[in-house]
Amino acid sequence: MAGTASDAHTWNLVFLELYCGERGHDVVNLGPCVPPELLVDECLRVRPRLVVISTVNGHGLVDGQRAVEALRARPELADTPIVIGGSSPPAPPPTPPPSSTPGRRPCSPTGT
Repeated sequence: MAGTASDAHTWNLVFLELYCGERGHDVVNLGPCVPPELLVDECLRVRPRLVVISTVNGHGLVDGQRAVEALRARPELADTPIVIGGSSPPAPPPTPPPSSTPGRRPCSPTGT
């Protein structure tokens, strides 16, 4: 279990460690700000049944993708299940078409 390279949050990792540990799972918590290289090295050493990557700062998509690519680049870890979860900023709302934008009138074919 690890936080992403740019994520310094710890409460999410502590919660997950306690939650999984209370259910009988052995947990290795690498902590926050884990670069992909360290994650790969530790996974090669421990050989986990599951890799959990947690993020709260909203960079999880980019950092998580880098971590997964690094893990998948190693044949020994290519089949190890990976779960990424946490928080990310909401997607921006779709832009309405010009005809339904408040304060604007749609153009008519005649220009009126």
